[in-house]
Amino acid sequence: MTKRNLVLSLAIIFVMIIPSSAFANLLSNPGFDTGDLTGWSLWNSEDSGFEITAFQYQSYPYSLKEWAWSGGTPVEGSVGVWQDFAATENFTYYISAYLKSLTDSEPLRDGATGYLKLEWRDSSDGLIGDPLQMDLYGPNDMWELFELDGTAPTGVANGRVILGLWSPALLGDGRAVYFDDVWADTEPIPEPASLLMLGFGLFGLGIFTKKYRMGRG
Repeated sequence: MTKRNLVLSLAIIFVMIIPSSAFANLLSNPGFDTGDLTGWSLWNSEDSGFEITAFQYQSYPYSLKEWAWSGGTPVEGSVGVWQDFAATENFTYYISAYLKSLTDSEPLRDGATGYLKLEWRDSSDGLIGDPLQMDLYGPNDMWELFELDGTAPTGVANGRVILGLWSPALLGDGRAVYFDDVWADTEPIPEPASLLMLGFGLFGLGIFTKKYRMGRG
């Protein structure tokens, strides 16, 4: 292998193995890698189920599974988990998460939706303005990236990332959604393709510099 090919190979490998944790994420336990809900709070747990599972994951080894309660008297409404991050007025924040629902195992159906939501909260935990929300309306059988961005308003203390499930009051099998690799920061998480282009750019710069030096020599 020539030196040029070796450098190119190393650049590609370096870029492809950079973990998301190498970038600044304002959330703790964003991929549920602790095997539990450390860092997250939940609500309406009596009307739903929550499980950290290795059955499905976007990145090894776990994801969060939420499902609408299918025992007893069904209740219409939302359930889920949330986590706050410190926010600064007039800063733009980006949040994202991967969502998945399976056609052959407790699919989102009958109007049930999984969702990613961003709220702004003041120092008294009061809601400021209207939340931003993106919904998964049915089974997609694949990990799908959901992204939101918003500018923190006047009086903000915290941003709140919510991973939720809304379900109508219907009997029958549960309706479930999986979440993984949640992100919050003042910059969006770089896509793998962007990182790869960065690697090629650095490699190209190195070749150009080498040729420039040889020309001057």
